[in-house]
Amino acid sequence: MSYFVFSRKYRPQTFADVLAQHHVTETLTRAIENDRVSQAYLFCGVRGTGKTSVARILAKRLNCANPQGAEPCNQCDSCVGIIKGRSLDILEIDAASNTSVDDIRELRESIKYAPVGGKYKVYIIDEVHRLSPSAFDALLKTLEEPPAHVVFIFATTEVHKVPQTILSRCQRYDFRRVGETDLRQAIDTVAEKEDLKVSDEAMAELARRSDGSLRDALSLLDQVASWQCDIIDMDLLSQALGILPHSEYRAILQLIRKRQAADLIGRLDQVLKSGIDASEFVRGLQEQLRLMLLVKAAPEQAGELGVSDDDIVELKEIVAAYSLNDLLRIQNLLVNLDQKIRDGFDPRLNLELALLKLSNMESSITLEQILGELTSGSGTEARHKPVSTPASPEKQLELTNSAPAAPKRDNPTSSKVTVGSDANLADIWKNLLASLKKSHRSLHIKLTMAQPRQIEGDKLMVAFDRLGEFHVRQLQDREVKLLLEEMLKQVSGRDLKPHFFVDKELSPRQDKASAANLFTDSEKEDHPLVAKAISVFDARVVSRKDISE
Repeated sequence: MSYFVFSRKYRPQTFADVLAQHHVTETLTRAIENDRVSQAYLFCGVRGTGKTSVARILAKRLNCANPQGAEPCNQCDSCVGIIKGRSLDILEIDAASNTSVDDIRELRESIKYAPVGGKYKVYIIDEVHRLSPSAFDALLKTLEEPPAHVVFIFATTEVHKVPQTILSRCQRYDFRRVGETDLRQAIDTVAEKEDLKVSDEAMAELARRSDGSLRDALSLLDQVASWQCDIIDMDLLSQALGILPHSEYRAILQLIRKRQAADLIGRLDQVLKSGIDASEFVRGLQEQLRLMLLVKAAPEQAGELGVSDDDIVELKEIVAAYSLNDLLRIQNLLVNLDQKIRDGFDPRLNLELALLKLSNMESSITLEQILGELTSGSGTEARHKPVSTPASPEKQLELTNSAPAAPKRDNPTSSKVTVGSDANLADIWKNLLASLKKSHRSLHIKLTMAQPRQIEGDKLMVAFDRLGEFHVRQLQDREVKLLLEEMLKQVSGRDLKPHFFVDKELSPRQDKASAANLFTDSEKEDHPLVAKAISVFDARVVSRKDISE
């Protein structure tokens, strides 16, 4: 084969060439310089971080005829034989295809023979965790007391699957993921050697997509280089790798913020019809959320974490409408969505449901805000404010089709009762509350938070403040309405039907003392603010304590 892929062509040949594994190479070079070579090494870490490359470099140095300090010369017959894969003293074994106990027994027989040309016989066993339990058992004794001329080097991506009896007989080295800065430098170096022009944005994208693996980064660069274009930019990456540009993901996030559900579904349809895989789409959204979290949580460090200046400016405009908790909730939903797609659930259906859920997601509310609401009776408006642009604050929320909007008052903060066609409205309301307190305590507590407005014909108009939406929904229950109609008839002598609605201009109740005296300790769970907290946090009351305590 005349052509070598970049990952093979630019494979490190000395310890100094190894990228981002200084803690490993420094320890090995010092061990070589002090003649403290171990009988067995275990190299573990994710793919593409240099485990096998370091194993080969170590094998070359151990058998090098003209070592350069702790480095191999890469010119003697032994080094050249290892580089070309024809050395008889270096045996590379793939544990995935040599898993049986018979393979290990054959290995145990071969190690008895002395090396042919070098000082050591080096056995490099890749993906060692794939050996069977019986094969591990057969390896134990030889691994504990090997001949003086034998060195074992094991490599694995799943060290937790290696038996503890094997781990205890090896020196373990953990290879780290390669950072994005190092990956960009490596890509830039290879591109310069190959006379390729790569834009900064494309280089950053290649580094991000390689997920800490240098081999993956070079393979992606090799893939897009085959297009033979003058410059490798994001447009070329989109075509060659089948990925969406960042602008597309950010447009979708803008639609989520603006609650434009129809446009959101249409945009998703275009993305899927273009051939983008559902998992790739979710992964791209997760990456954008990660960048948004970086800009939101640490804007001054975002540049050091791989976010370009242009990205920072654009992302700041988007994240302005989100709190940090909102972004964390969205990211958590995307993680669950990714898992559902991996488990084989309908990708399109789950994507549509997730995006619709995001577009209707309410803003986060903190525990401190809830506790403040419980203690003061004045909650935060953020609980009822959607993540996207809210409706006009002058608009009242009416939760029943039959109930007309409450008339606008001259003084929105006034708590004065507006009397309509019946001058005895205050007496009727007072008698209703007194009657409910005796027989229906929970209803009494809820209605003490309300304000009677007027009587229009046979309709008793009752308003709640902006914190009372939860209670209005509960009071729409048919049985509750029939009960209230019956009790209104008893206290007024008339057939009155209560109609409840939310008036956002009505100020929340501020009277702590009266609110605290409305219920006893045994009834605190029924209090509307407590009930609301239970609903928000999906909680239960485990103990009670007075605020004064």
